[in-house]
Amino acid sequence: MTKKRQWSFLLLVLLAIFAVRCSFSVGYFQSQGRSYADYRSPVIVFDSSFVWAPAPSPSGRNSTSPLANNTVISRQGSNSSLPLANTTVTSRHDSNSSLPLANTTITSLHDSNSSLPLINNTKTSGEDDDLSLLLDDDPIISAYPTLLPEIHKVPRVQPIWKYLVNYLRRPNVPKDATKALREGLRAWREINKTMVDEANERANSSAHKVDNKCPFFVSALNATELKSEPFLLPIPCGLVLDSSVTVVGTPGVKTGDFSLELIGSELFEEGDEPVVFHFSVRLRGDQITINPSIVQNTWTVGGDWQLEQRCPVLPDCENCETSSDGKVDGLKVCNSDIGQNITRKAGPGLWKGINVLEGSVKTWFPFSEGFPFVVTISAGWDGFHVSVNGKHVTSFKYRQSLEPWMVNSLRIKGDLQTSSVIVNGLPISDDASLIPDLKVIRAPKLPKRATLFVGVFSSNSNFVRRMAVRRTWMQYPEVRNGTVVVRFFVGLHQNTQVNKELWTESLTYGDMQILPMVDYYNIITYKTLAICMYAEYNLKADYVMKTDDDTFLRVDTVLSTISESKQNSTHSLFLGNLEFTANPERDPSNKWFVNTQEWSNDTYPPWAHGPGYIMSQDIAHFVVEGHQKNLLKFFKLEDVAMGIWVDKYKSLKKKVVDYVTYENYQHGVCENGFIISHYQNPSQMQCLWNNEMNGEHGICCNNDI
Repeated sequence: MTKKRQWSFLLLVLLAIFAVRCSFSVGYFQSQGRSYADYRSPVIVFDSSFVWAPAPSPSGRNSTSPLANNTVISRQGSNSSLPLANTTVTSRHDSNSSLPLANTTITSLHDSNSSLPLINNTKTSGEDDDLSLLLDDDPIISAYPTLLPEIHKVPRVQPIWKYLVNYLRRPNVPKDATKALREGLRAWREINKTMVDEANERANSSAHKVDNKCPFFVSALNATELKSEPFLLPIPCGLVLDSSVTVVGTPGVKTGDFSLELIGSELFEEGDEPVVFHFSVRLRGDQITINPSIVQNTWTVGGDWQLEQRCPVLPDCENCETSSDGKVDGLKVCNSDIGQNITRKAGPGLWKGINVLEGSVKTWFPFSEGFPFVVTISAGWDGFHVSVNGKHVTSFKYRQSLEPWMVNSLRIKGDLQTSSVIVNGLPISDDASLIPDLKVIRAPKLPKRATLFVGVFSSNSNFVRRMAVRRTWMQYPEVRNGTVVVRFFVGLHQNTQVNKELWTESLTYGDMQILPMVDYYNIITYKTLAICMYAEYNLKADYVMKTDDDTFLRVDTVLSTISESKQNSTHSLFLGNLEFTANPERDPSNKWFVNTQEWSNDTYPPWAHGPGYIMSQDIAHFVVEGHQKNLLKFFKLEDVAMGIWVDKYKSLKKKVVDYVTYENYQHGVCENGFIISHYQNPSQMQCLWNNEMNGEHGICCNNDI
């Protein structure tokens, strides 16, 4: 055999051995229930060239995958408030390339600026009953893309989750808070799982596109679907301020009864879904009255039906709210024309005499058998508002733990021929890939020290409001250069899609602190505690401020008020629009009702209205310390709670506090000369910002914008 043939034979033998070896390797992983995706190069190829992220592994901490214990170096954004995967990638590969990585080395490193812990996704028996099992030092492997891979890292900051969760697990914490924590951790576990599943899908499809599942509106026009009984229309991401539900229909002639119901997400450990708002029309009366009436109510598994709100009001009804003179957002709970004899008058001009019998008297009711109507249910600041054919009919105040963001569907029942349904003004998040000034809007790197830390209360579905803040007063030079640090404090949602939007939004903009609990109004005081914790553990700020996402701040002027207040004073500071002699509200129907067990005194200590107040760092430190040592108690009114805690700080620490009040820290209708202005919608926020940029400082905009 020639030398050339010998070398050829040897090469063939080596190739055969290599092929057999490879087949055994693949067979081993298949026998372990693994797939090629489990040990392939960890790269996800997206349809957008500048979106890059490592592929997560679906395995848990006990995985037998050879990558399970490997570490990751990520290009993840530095200001993320969400956990990173336990696997990111270091490579000479260009991050903008759409080709897979080669010769990739995998290491493990937690995101340097993550403000959330990583949670083990392995389901443990009874973990819903033991909160300690839901938090684990070992991370779930769950990365998600950011649009700015080139952003530099900043020094690692300590997450506040472990501090807040440990506090909320205490036996003396209100049941509502424990419930919100359980729901929140369950939602967090679910979103981790969902993101892992989606990342795996991306790994298997280079052309995978994620559709926006939080649409601006949903509708139903199909006659066949609308005939179903009951008719159910999903509302993917809840309702927000100014969301509206419009139904066009015709009452039938069989019973004349029908209802429109806004159904909420299933409450944790409670079976059936709650009815956030029940609007029932009874054209032929019911067991209580023979006259046509409208009944409004709510329902939960634990609380059953509550007191009915009837329109017209029935004074002798035992299970009804009897007051008819109440208002919600300035609108009457029941239009006084309903059930009254109305004398018809001809309209002016061209409409005179058309379809109107001059001087006729009729008992007015907004619905009639066989006559079509258009009814609109709108979400307001404090309640739902119902109009029929353009005329306001009823209002209904939000009830405790039943809020518009919880709504996940509309249910129509009864004798009604529905023509069309549209739900409009739903919460949507911006497509970050289409934002040309993303780098300008994204939060700057977290400094080691700041003059002022601003914590912004925001509900999970308020995407549009947060964007309005980012584009307006968060563009002040003092915010961009790190003198002032701003973070949104947001609870989780019961809807997985909303939580996915929160996740992506947080990674994209780097200015959100997601909290380990579901948002409920009656426990928002814990957001105040979380703000103080962030200022305590994540950065050093001389002053801490709380505000809302519908509040406009003239940041430069806010800093000036602090400087003026601290001139020649070494005392602690509590600044805002202060109340010095306020009394507890003892009316159970009032939103701010407080019973004598919650607060027995006739007056509160000095407190500041919630849209904006400032405390010095020593007070914020005491708030954290006081809760950790059980020196401070929970109080459901967050602004009053801070006043109570400041008063406790004075007495326990024997400190002098300078109480400084500014009336132009406004909490009502905007007035010229404001320093902060509350109740501003996104359009008004932009208008106020334009005024500031044009030198018209503190000038209000038209409230009708």
